Amino acid sequence: MSFQYKIRGEQFAEFERQSQDYIEQRDQDLESSLNFDFSNLDADNLTSGTVPSARITGSYTGITGVGTLTVGSIPATLLTGTVANLRLNSSYTNIINMTASGTVTATLFDGSGANLTSIPNSATTASSSNVVSTIVSRNGSGNFSANQITATLFDGSGANLTSIPAGQLTGTVASARISGAYSGITDVGTLGSGLSVTTNITATGDITISTASQEFVARNPTTGSGSAAHWVLVGSQYRLYRNTSTIREKENIQTVGDLLNPNMIDAINVQLWNRKTAPGIPEVGPMAEEMNAISPFLSTRGMEWDENGAPIPSPIDGINSNTWLSLLTIGMQDLRQRLQQLETT
Repeated sequence: MSFQYKIRGEQFAEFERQSQDYIEQRDQDLESSLNFDFSNLDADNLTSGTVPSARITGSYTGITGVGTLTVGSIPATLLTGTVANLRLNSSYTNIINMTASGTVTATLFDGSGANLTSIPNSATTASSSNVVSTIVSRNGSGNFSANQITATLFDGSGANLTSIPAGQLTGTVASARISGAYSGITDVGTLGSGLSVTTNITATGDITISTASQEFVARNPTTGSGSAAHWVLVGSQYRLYRNTSTIREKENIQTVGDLLNPNMIDAINVQLWNRKTAPGIPEVGPMAEEMNAISPFLSTRGMEWDENGAPIPSPIDGINSNTWLSLLTIGMQDLRQRLQQLETT
């Protein structure tokens, strides 16, 4: 019996010693577990439960889905790709660029629309007709109607512009733009170059040439009856001269001699005729060519130039009324002298 107890006593002592070793080892393991580094935990080993939101912070990459967000906000600067139209609502400011493949609907547009394109007329109620408070559009021919258009700049051709108030013009109208008939012009100022007129010039007052030694010049004036004007042909132009007879404007004064004599009167052939430019209007007088044959002084000639530029007489173009009147005066004087001789004998 005593031996058996002895064995059991030794076994109990061994068990107690092993238990004490186990407790000491457990305490060591527990102490080691309290000092364990959790910074390198493998996230793949999380298989259940939910990580508290307080544990989620900082930057995360590689997230491919977050499910349905019911609270919180995401800064727009972090968004890429396309935001569904259901997610766009309320008011947005500072939108720099937006591309839409569908229809953009708005009740108010503010700012420059310079780069807007393909806006249908139906969306703007535009019209090419002159309708009040309606946006203007062009018709099929590119035209539109309007009462008054106000602009600070007009660029392009104004060929079809009409009813432009002359009072709104500034600057100088180019000479090529002045053409046709103008009425109501009261003054043209000083003309620096020639004035060419293809029709009549009608004046209710005097036509005055105020510069000395200037002349009225006509290329080919119409011939007519009477002697109201004295034209002289110079080159290809007819010039109107004042027929003055004052002694102060003459020189080389001398007697006529035999250049004119009473017998020349007998050679003058006075006839009845009419001018080709005035049919049906009869006139009486001699022919210039016949008067020239009697005396060159009885006809008038102009002046032209030969191939060397020397002045030469132009063909006969009229009768010199001064010479003809002088010849008639000489003839009357001759008759008076003859009459006196008869009366004294």
